[in-house]
Amino acid sequence: MVVSAAERINRILGITGGSSYLEVGVERGRTFTKINAKTKVAVDPKFKFDTTESSGPESSFFECTSDVFFAEHTNSKFDLIFLDGLHTFEQTLRDLLSALKMVSETGVIIIDDVFPGDYAGSLKTKREQREYRAIHAPDSKNAWWGDTYKLIPFIHDFLPALDYRTATEGNKQTVVVPSQIAPTRDAYFPELLHIANLSFYDLEKCKELWKFCDEREIDDFISK
Repeated sequence: MVVSAAERINRILGITGGSSYLEVGVERGRTFTKINAKTKVAVDPKFKFDTTESSGPESSFFECTSDVFFAEHTNSKFDLIFLDGLHTFEQTLRDLLSALKMVSETGVIIIDDVFPGDYAGSLKTKREQREYRAIHAPDSKNAWWGDTYKLIPFIHDFLPALDYRTATEGNKQTVVVPSQIAPTRDAYFPELLHIANLSFYDLEKCKELWKFCDEREIDDFISK
């Protein structure tokens, strides 16, 4: 069964009783418009849909970068934050650190595109991905995950106050919660540089760091 981002988010909001939602990287609004929350905030440098048709008393739209939004809304709090912005390790790390200041005490952060499906899709930029596919895989799907995948080993090794699980269904997403008791885990990589240089072909060697699990296990993780 393939689970969409919207289905997963709505289910988690139901489990936690959350009523406020922030989505970073909304683009065409395919996920945002399907979310059931009392308060919804969308952030994107350039919306690719008519926000007036999707607006309502529960929805606010901010056409700006995530860095600008987070800097200007430091007092905001959200029960669920969905990070699906620029698919680079550096930007998603900045978004995560900013989101940690905004997530409510019992809130959840979900990070999209954390495990690329192929080598081309793991390249740093869309341009590199397109050029590689044009030469080596012209019949492949034009999917781009970027190097967001590096963020999960970073969380594992350098943010021990966060606990997380990664969903196996649909697009791979990591569900993050601030832990009241920091989970005990030893650093996997001896240096940060190893994470920065992690390639698509290295992922199978350290796949356990993602803590993959099914939807039932995700629900149990959120409920505990």
